[in-house]
Amino acid sequence: MAPVPPQGIRVPMLLDGRASAIKLCRSIMIKGMEAMCVQSMLAAKQFGVDDRVLASLAASFPGMGWDTGYESYLIGRVVEHGQRRSEEMREAAAMLDGLGMSSELANAIADVQQALAERPAPLVEALDEKGRLPQWRTLLKSA
Repeated sequence: MAPVPPQGIRVPMLLDGRASAIKLCRSIMIKGMEAMCVQSMLAAKQFGVDDRVLASLAASFPGMGWDTGYESYLIGRVVEHGQRRSEEMREAAAMLDGLGMSSELANAIADVQQALAERPAPLVEALDEKGRLPQWRTLLKSA
């Protein structure tokens, strides 16, 4: 239910029959935040306002880390795990369909995750020790 590093064997695990539902519902939120960050930062970069957008997010959500590289972490997660995460979001979409709910958002999240994961650039090698993509502005300039 969380990245294994740095918690290792202390990472929370779910073991009951509702574990898949909890995981997929949580994933819609987490992977959705990542996808929104990717699109927002890439668009902001195109307009040359990425620093101002990040400053505004930091002011609106103090303590989340928008002023200390949180966007680099979110984008780095997509770069490193986007393919697997897109597949997970397709499963979340199927779950939503099964509930009679719209799966459009989950599928859109999957599309963003997959598109970044399929980029030909050697992005994974650019991740730092904390899984961040600190040079995302340069590395993703042609996205």
